[in-house]
Amino acid sequence: MQWIFENWLILVFGVGMIGMHLFGHRHGKKGGHDHGSKGHSHKQDKKNKNQTEEATDA
Repeated sequence: MQWIFENWLILVFGVGMIGMHLFGHRHGKKGGHDHGSKGHSHKQDKKNKNQTEEATDA
């Protein structure tokens, strides 16, 4: 119990970091890590398509 009182700041930061990590996973693409998602954004697909069309037009 004494250790908790002496190191409360470290514990607060540790719990906060774990909480933010888990919170990010629940909100999809708005935060956290993207574990194994193979989906591409619509904007990126459109950009790639436009670049391909420009290359074939020249």
